[in-house]
Amino acid sequence: MYLNNLYNVTGRFGRDPELQTRPEGSVSNFSIAVDTGKDKDGNNKDPMWVDCYCWHKKAELIYEWFKKGDLIHIIGPIEQRSYINKDSVKVDKWRVEVKEFSFVPRNKSADDQAS
Repeated sequence: MYLNNLYNVTGRFGRDPELQTRPEGSVSNFSIAVDTGKDKDGNNKDPMWVDCYCWHKKAELIYEWFKKGDLIHIIGPIEQRSYINKDSVKVDKWRVEVKEFSFVPRNKSADDQAS
């Protein structure tokens, strides 16, 4: 059970989700940008990027229904992976295995103002 390690966040797709077919099933990989608020001067802070993946039917639905810029709400355990990059430096990456997700309706007035 993943209830002790549960990441619950809403973000915006930074690129279209990818879909791969593997022997164990379909997997979708994507990144979302999470709003981190404003600084003391009222300027938007840089977003926090969250790498995500999911399997099977969830992967296929996310690939089919979401595109770059869309909002999504995700819930799932977060995990750490480490690897050595091309410069021989150890890199720690965090990613979320999406167990649940939901569509987030666009705020029409905010979208109109941004145009």
